[in-house]
Amino acid sequence: MPRLLPRLLKRLSNETNDAHLQFDIRKIRGPKKKSLYTPNVERPSLHPSEYSQSILLEPRNPITHARAYTRHKTLPPRVTLPGNAKSRELESDRPRTMDENELSWWSSPYYFLIRLAPMQSPGGLLRETNQITTVLVPDGLQHSRFTGRRSGRAAYILCSKETVEYLWEQQSYKRVARNMIPHPRLRDHIVHLLRLRVLQELQLLVDHLEGKSRVSRKISLPTSIIRRLTREEFRRIKLTETIPYENALAVVVVPPLNRDPVTKERPKGSMSPLPPPEEKRDLPALPPLSLLFPSTGKQLHPDENTLELPRQLIPFYNGLSLFPSQSQRATFRDLLNRLVEVNRRLVKSHNNGGDKNASHAFLLHADHHITKHADTAALAVALWRLRMFDGGGWESSSGWP
Repeated sequence: MPRLLPRLLKRLSNETNDAHLQFDIRKIRGPKKKSLYTPNVERPSLHPSEYSQSILLEPRNPITHARAYTRHKTLPPRVTLPGNAKSRELESDRPRTMDENELSWWSSPYYFLIRLAPMQSPGGLLRETNQITTVLVPDGLQHSRFTGRRSGRAAYILCSKETVEYLWEQQSYKRVARNMIPHPRLRDHIVHLLRLRVLQELQLLVDHLEGKSRVSRKISLPTSIIRRLTREEFRRIKLTETIPYENALAVVVVPPLNRDPVTKERPKGSMSPLPPPEEKRDLPALPPLSLLFPSTGKQLHPDENTLELPRQLIPFYNGLSLFPSQSQRATFRDLLNRLVEVNRRLVKSHNNGGDKNASHAFLLHADHHITKHADTAALAVALWRLRMFDGGGWESSSGWP
């Protein structure tokens, strides 16, 4: 170090231009990786009649130069273009935005798999074999912004609690890793992480829209993302068992939490990855976690010559069954209220019908216009996966969208 400091001071004294002293992150990261896609890649022929000599003696033959004939996919489309899109217009695989069909597929709320990964148990070694024990735990259920994947090796199962029970009955988990032992509370841990993913997606959606509203006041959403239904609208939905709203994504009913009879305070919210403590309260039987109500679309008439599209089924979620834990339900309701407030600022034509007439039901919207500004489909996916794990969404129906 004493030899290095004099040379470093001499080098700094010789620098007269301040531009050379500026830190450039591009020099550290190196050149940006480009797409491997090459248009018009011809398939080489391996027929011996087309070669006057051995194929190995031909320049750039498909045997010794196989990489030159490898076909690569193009880069996936984006919801919004990056800042350097104009400078990359001459590239063969330049960035592009999604069309309306791709946006509708991107906003689809149907996802059916759960990732399970083997983890070494901190309990030590097996007494019989003197080997390290491994436990199959859910991995990758949380959003990557909060917790990343902890294992590269994993298995995927259907998003259903019956599948978890079948996994242990057939002992098919031993195909993933040896010395696997069943986890007694795997199903409860998966349910907790699925509920936590709903809160995380809602938190990211609220933070994204709040950041947009702070950066520029000129930004305005074309349509409403969320709004509280009026009492009359909520009563009509329960009476008719239909959701007569265009581009409706889901309806969530979350009543306010009661105050504690001793402390006179409402429960505080929590987004802890640890399972919530068991709350010993005399609660009545919980209602169904969700129901499917048809929209006001066209129905299927088999007697007619023309085949019309079936009605789309909209999930109707009950917040008490969705989040039995009061701490998680308090966080869920607070985030929904924050989303309603930021939506009111960004949508000029937003009309909630008055706070006095507002019910405890929240209506979520999604279409290809909203997807360009906020990803509401991620929240719908998280809600739908929780519904599927509870047992819904696996039935076959002619009215399925």
